Parts: sequence; C-alpha cells; structure tokens
Amino acid sequence: MSIPTKMVGKSLFKTTVQGMKKVAKVRILMLDLAVILALGKFLVPKSIIHLISKGSGRMWCEFLGRNNFLISLYRDMPELKNVRISEINMQDEGQIVAISFDMPVYAERPPKKWQDLGDNTVCVRVDLSAVKEISLAASSFDYKGDIEIFKDESELIVVKITGTVNALIKAEYGFVQSVTAYMKE
Repeated sequence: MSIPTKMVGKSLFKTTVQGMKKVAKVRILMLDLAVILALGKFLVPKSIIHLISKGSGRMWCEFLGRNNFLISLYRDMPELKNVRISEINMQDEGQIVAISFDMPVYAERPPKKWQDLGDNTVCVRVDLSAVKEISLAASSFDYKGDIEIFKDESELIVVKITGTVNALIKAEYGFVQSVTAYMKE
C-alpha cells in the first residue's frame, strides 16, 4: 500500500507501508533538518533521523534551542572538529552543565560590531539541563577536541567530546546560552 507523496514547504516526503511494518523513504529537496525532526517522529524511523543528525552542515545546532543567532552567522554550519574548549562547568549538583568552545572558523556573516572591533573568533556557550548522565576525563589542561551533538533513541540530547578531554553528557534540554566574539592572536 502506498500513501501519496505530500509537499511540506519545499520538502517532499513519501511513505510506504509494507504489511504491518512502516518503511519511510525520504527524498530530500532543499529540506531543513528541523522539518525532518518535526515530522520524522511520525514518518521516519529513528535510525534514519540519527544518521541524518550526525551528518555535516548546521545539523548539530538544530538540537539546541535558542540557536537562531548562531545559525544566522554561517551559510553552512561547520562541524566541530579540533575545537578549543574553554569551559566545562557543572552547576546545581550536576543538573546543569555549561560547555564553552570556539567555533572552528570565523563567522561568514558577522555583525558590524564584531567587524569594527577586529574580532576573529566566535565563542559559543551551550547549556544543558536536567542532566541524566555525565562522564569526564582529561589527559591535558589544553582542552581541544571534536564535539558531536545529537539526540539518542530516548530523545536525550547527547554531547560527546573526544580529544585531550573526553566527555559524554546526556540531558533532557539544551540551548545556546551565548554567542560572542573576540580577537584571538
């Protein structure tokens, strides 16, 4: 049995049902990940959402609230590879974790104020709350690493850091607390 193709914004979804098992086929034509995630709970198996979420582009920040300003700075959101991590801070008995890191590349569309000040590095602070799991280990005081941000099967936001600091944080909520810039020499 085949359900007709539906247009959703600039997106095209087609769902096919085979016997008792639903199989979703997604053709992406200029599709924003937020639309996939919003509709994906009904049409796309979680394993497909997980694969899409771990791809390149702005996808990592789509799992965080209050991300509009950050998204506006980049045409294509860079992956968080070998980034400087300036802060991992636990508060409220570990229920809140803040992570601050430098973006790997400077903003493609910085605000005029940043340009006037000669800033060349973007720093992002992500806050995670209702933390369910945390592990942290460091081999150096010079924190650098790759950061992955995605949702797991139980819909928890996962922040995985691998490098001179290794961390795994799972939380119910995550949002961009601040986006600032400074001049790195």
